[in-house]
Amino acid sequence: MQLIIGGNKVNEEVTNSLIERSIWGLKDETDSFAILEKDEMHYIQTSGDSENGFILEYQNGSIEEHFTCTNEPIDTNRVIKAFQSYLAQDRKWITEYTWEKENLSSSGGRSAIVVMAVLGFIIVAGALMLWQSA
Repeated sequence: MQLIIGGNKVNEEVTNSLIERSIWGLKDETDSFAILEKDEMHYIQTSGDSENGFILEYQNGSIEEHFTCTNEPIDTNRVIKAFQSYLAQDRKWITEYTWEKENLSSSGGRSAIVVMAVLGFIIVAGALMLWQSA
């Protein structure tokens, strides 16, 4: 799995400790988000900060399978536990929250904006990495 913090891939093995440090480090800024991904279409993501709470979303293979947690705002410790559960692949993260399917093809949802921005960033970053390695 790969951990992405504020658009930057973390170049460490993803561990429970790394997840905890990274989520606690998120601040209320424009790039205050974290993604834990199996690949670019399978991930859990969050944005927010410990003072105001977080939103939590996941995607399971396609934008048609994108869900947002309706238990918002979520406190820092619960986001950390969700990410750690996703890392362990134990599915507790999915049963401990209420999820609502998002329609990312429509304009206007908060999730659509966040996800499309993140996906755009990942695509551009990937293209730059390929270009630099050539």
